Amino acid sequence: SGIHSNRGPTSKEDQVIEVPEAKVSEECVFQALESITWAQCFSRRNVRPKDQAFIEAFMLGLIKPYFQGLMCSRRTRILPTLTRLLAKFGREQGDGVAFTSIQLNKDYNARLHVDKNNHGPSWIIGLGDYEGGELWVMDKDGDYELEFDETIPNHGHLKGQMVRGKLYDIHNRWTEFDGNLPHKAMTFKGRRYSLVYFTRKGWLEAEKDHERHLRDLGFPWPGAEFQARATGTVDHEGIVKRPRLAGDAARGGMEDEVDETEEMHFEGSNEPRLLDWASIFREVLGPSWAEATPHLCLVACQAGLGPGAALALQELLPCDRSRVLCVAEDKTDPLQGSLARQRIGVARQSVRAECGFSTLEEFAEGKGFCEVRHEEGKTVPDWKSAHLLIGSLRGAPISNYKLMGRFSEDDKWVKNLQALHRYMQRQRPSLVLLDIEDWSTIHVDHRRLVLQVILGTNEKHGGLQ
Repeated sequence: SGIHSNRGPTSKEDQVIEVPEAKVSEECVFQALESITWAQCFSRRNVRPKDQAFIEAFMLGLIKPYFQGLMCSRRTRILPTLTRLLAKFGREQGDGVAFTSIQLNKDYNARLHVDKNNHGPSWIIGLGDYEGGELWVMDKDGDYELEFDETIPNHGHLKGQMVRGKLYDIHNRWTEFDGNLPHKAMTFKGRRYSLVYFTRKGWLEAEKDHERHLRDLGFPWPGAEFQARATGTVDHEGIVKRPRLAGDAARGGMEDEVDETEEMHFEGSNEPRLLDWASIFREVLGPSWAEATPHLCLVACQAGLGPGAALALQELLPCDRSRVLCVAEDKTDPLQGSLARQRIGVARQSVRAECGFSTLEEFAEGKGFCEVRHEEGKTVPDWKSAHLLIGSLRGAPISNYKLMGRFSEDDKWVKNLQALHRYMQRQRPSLVLLDIEDWSTIHVDHRRLVLQVILGTNEKHGGLQ
């Protein structure tokens, strides 16, 4: 027990977990949580202690990743038995319990925060051999004062003040609370797991396939009547400022956030947050997707796309059936070059990229200074086994040069495109997905030329052949 890894729990670990016919005990759940490998979660910045680089946490049930709408989390598909066990454990609390999602936490005390994505009440329980670790929830009638040492959404005016609240002992005890109120976990000693059951905002707009799947796993899916249990933004005087309804998320409300480790968008990135890579992959790859090779290897020549495509790939495949061999960014790009190393670092954390280059020339050769391993002369592992190339390009420079007889090979974008062509000619990937990010702004009369140049089929501009 206690093992953590970037890869997280596996389907093999799930196969040895059993769901008892009798009532699920706290000890049964504790042993199941002890038996799995816990992934390092580098996101969830609103709850991660400031002195920790990562926490050990993941979510089961309905989530909202930034590259797609509401869906079942990848862990739900990898761990169906654990999901059934925890859903049964939650249902057995009694009548009136409904939830779409379960947040699992291990050995960290969450900072003061609000759960803006929650609709209605949440239920929490603490498991393990530990002391302390109570749940503090803001309450004007409480008898435990806590200093707001940071700015909390919708409660910024309380920063620096002592605020009343209540302490709840959740150790082997179910506790119902309002996650939209500021709350935190108190310090503790020992092994401590916490499980939080809640309804994800916008759940009524989730696709029916996701609803049916979670119902089959034992989730007591909330109906439309659960909207009446909406909670609002409540201040420390107990005044409800605005109730929040189920459709807020689907309508793109300002308060909606993405969930858990799928939140890898970072400041300064121009990545389209809702680009549905998973649907793109399904459409392009067709019905053979389910029979994909055991290791569908990915390389990414990116210019601002971020890790969304690779995350979507891992959502569709079990985590042990895909590898991100290499990512590449262009540190000389005048618009986004300053973020090149940061993007590679995010890809290393979020999709376990095995190698990363900050120039596309090194990417094309498959060798250079690796920003992931911080090694000079690093060669991409298993370079020949790459199946899928994902890239992002701008078409405007090609369109702008339409009237010239040849492109200038001194232009940086030309060198990058040549590097991309060298890679494709040498490696011959099975599938290439190139996103022309400014396609909608290119004049319709220029689009054919843009495609020909990118594909290397334009005879007039032979410099890119």
